[in-house]
Amino acid sequence: MSGGDRVKTLRFAGISFMIGIIGFMGINFIANDVQASNYRSLQSYNYPDHFIRHRNYFGEITRIVSQLDRKDATFRIVPGLANSRYVSFESLNYPGYYLRHQGFRIKLHRRTPDLLFRKDATFKKVPGLANRSWVSFESYNYPGRFIRHRGYHLYIESGNTDLFRKDATFRFVQPKYIGGGGGGGGRQGKRHSFQSFNYPDHFIRHRNYFGEITRIVSQLDRKDATFRIVPGLADSRYVSFESVNYPGYYLRHQGFRIKLHRRTSDLLFRKDATFKRVPGLANRSWVSFESYNYPGRFIRHRGYHLYIESGNTDLFRKDATFRIVGPKW
Repeated sequence: MSGGDRVKTLRFAGISFMIGIIGFMGINFIANDVQASNYRSLQSYNYPDHFIRHRNYFGEITRIVSQLDRKDATFRIVPGLANSRYVSFESLNYPGYYLRHQGFRIKLHRRTPDLLFRKDATFKKVPGLANRSWVSFESYNYPGRFIRHRGYHLYIESGNTDLFRKDATFRFVQPKYIGGGGGGGGRQGKRHSFQSFNYPDHFIRHRNYFGEITRIVSQLDRKDATFRIVPGLADSRYVSFESVNYPGYYLRHQGFRIKLHRRTSDLLFRKDATFKRVPGLANRSWVSFESYNYPGRFIRHRGYHLYIESGNTDLFRKDATFRIVGPKW
């Protein structure tokens, strides 16, 4: 073999080796991407206040009200049990139990080693049938059938109507259960405090059930200035703020004043307690919080009290800018 031929052979071998490595890494990237998703909940496209959950070992969509609802609506997204290029859904509060279809109905069953179970519990993630920025889930062993809700129950079915496409479209959102235990908490629900941009020695806190900014001096101040950031109560793409020393109480606006109130199930409360996190109005490396149901109004301090207001002055932008920092308590 000539020197030139040897060089060509080595180059070919090198390219083949790299292709093999890339292919191997590609498979791992798919699996790792799924694993990185960790715990998630799944929001219905045409019933946006309903989420996939298990109840009595059946798959359903319901509103989320209780702590049990939150746990039942939170799943670990894992590489597909029958094929790691796809996905499977493991229950948070029943580890080792997965969503699978049986008789075309979605159920929650304990994992077994048989191939049929693994196939029934594996789904192909595809662009949403009703909205390509959302997602639909096609059965692994019944191609053309998708997870859809009908009468609030989950099935795998096929169809070509507008209603079917909407029923079969969902969105991954932050986990509904953000507490400890079962590993579902992860990064959600951690404690944080909020520093004022133009009064950097002042922090958002509640006092006498009103939102304020104050200096932090006492242990009570520290507790009152510490909140859990949770998925928005009205829309999980946004955020809500739960008091650490009054669990179940959230910052919400009422009469445009920020207050601390116990959570209720009514929609108005959920909207009032939900805020969109945006780049800081005075400094984009900080953060501002826009009202969910009053777009254009932001949490701002005025006279050390907190309101949702709109404005375009330099002072307003500073008053409406904060930084998320480590918890004071």
